[in-house]
Amino acid sequence: MSQIIHQRPNIPSQYRFRREQAQATINKLLEISKRLINTKAQIRFLIRCKKHNLIPNGLNRRFLISISNFSQSGKRLCQRFQWKLLLRILSDKHWMLHKYKQRIQSLWKHLEAFNLGSRFYFQTDVMIKKKMNYWDRQDTHRLSQKFMKLFIEEECHTYFE
Repeated sequence: MSQIIHQRPNIPSQYRFRREQAQATINKLLEISKRLINTKAQIRFLIRCKKHNLIPNGLNRRFLISISNFSQSGKRLCQRFQWKLLLRILSDKHWMLHKYKQRIQSLWKHLEAFNLGSRFYFQTDVMIKKKMNYWDRQDTHRLSQKFMKLFIEEECHTYFE
């Protein structure tokens, strides 16, 4: 009675080791990709606010509100400062976007150095793109709701003045 033992072909241990090492790079790639998508959504939100002449609630500082209560010139000073701050934030977000793209490129090069095969890289790329689409939908939905709330508040504020 001879028994035939059916075993799966073993994955070479070197490949498994490289794959485990590459997982840290993939996790970092996912983290940076999430930041990139979040920054893109924030840029779209800020540009939308800029086009509709709205200042996000985060830029309304208490000391500016107290200055604007004094006079008409105080209101103009407050508005001018808020617009400069909005433009500065937009500029910083674009710079962050550029840095995230550079970091993602360097992580992809680092991942390719593990020499895991084209199919592995293709599957990883598809997985990351699916996650990025999901994060983009979430961020866009959240920020569009925030924009609509801000837009309605501004309409009500200007209507009653």
